[in-house]
Amino acid sequence: MLQIANPALELALVTNRPEQMLRFYRDVLGFSYQMRLDFPSPTGNQALGVPAGFQHRLLAGGMLIKLIHCPGAGIPESAPERAYARTGMRFLTVVVTNLEEAIEACRSAGARIVQERRCYEGAVHYAFVADPDGNEIELAGALA
Repeated sequence: MLQIANPALELALVTNRPEQMLRFYRDVLGFSYQMRLDFPSPTGNQALGVPAGFQHRLLAGGMLIKLIHCPGAGIPESAPERAYARTGMRFLTVVVTNLEEAIEACRSAGARIVQERRCYEGAVHYAFVADPDGNEIELAGALA
């Protein structure tokens, strides 16, 4: 059994648009910028098979979001598709206290609103937005 050191998971998003993604997660969603990590590192992590590149690290509550860019690796773009189009990890949920403001901030920044605000089971309001790479983010908030 795992002995979890951090109760929040870390999410890695590999992107070919690192600056657009950084602006979206930092400036639109308001995640807190931590640092840029370059690799391979000066101490050498080439043995891990990590292609040359970098990651921007941002905090969302206790969760770490890693925006990874490997410019020379030739990583192909993923085909955009809705979250329920196939199995696997499909979207990130961010629970907010200002759902309408969050949706409008995304809209004002030019983000694609995938699903306008809806109510589920009379308890939770939610909407889906897409980041610059097309990854879906569920913005959710309880009814007031």
